[in-house]
Amino acid sequence: MKTKKLIIIDGYNILNAWEKYIPFLKLSFENARNELIYDMGEFSKLTGIDLLLVFDAYKINFKASSEIIKGIEVVYTKQNETADQYIEKKLDELGRKILVSVGTDDTLIQKLVTQRGGVVLTSKELLFRYENLKNKMNRYENKNRVKNKSYLNTLDDKTIFQLEEIEKKLFGKG
Repeated sequence: MKTKKLIIIDGYNILNAWEKYIPFLKLSFENARNELIYDMGEFSKLTGIDLLLVFDAYKINFKASSEIIKGIEVVYTKQNETADQYIEKKLDELGRKILVSVGTDDTLIQKLVTQRGGVVLTSKELLFRYENLKNKMNRYENKNRVKNKSYLNTLDDKTIFQLEEIEKKLFGKG
């Protein structure tokens, strides 16, 4: 049974699919890439699943590179290699060893992923999962921010009582 998981994201495919990146793309590809890197780093952290974000350098003279940014592996393909080709090679290498999910709207890659035993994440599904996890985390943090009153350990009883009274007046809680 495959227990290790990996999510591979076709970077430019997702950048062009999510409306939130349109303003960044208007500024520059670099700004948009950085925003996606930040978001996917957060997504990986929230899911606890390793993530590989692939950007292709298909049309430019570029030597392939890979680096860890925000806790995820960010890959720039070599010249004349598309992200799709890179993803296909990764699927051949890992597809039968670990559970691979691929984030893309490219139908050819989606078919390839399912043929190799992987899981397809459309851009809409990826966005839904990411926003859902962020919302859950925000609700959890807000809930615990109110409950976590570690400062109370350093205050005297009178001050604690006064703070609780203020909280009751402001928030109707007690």
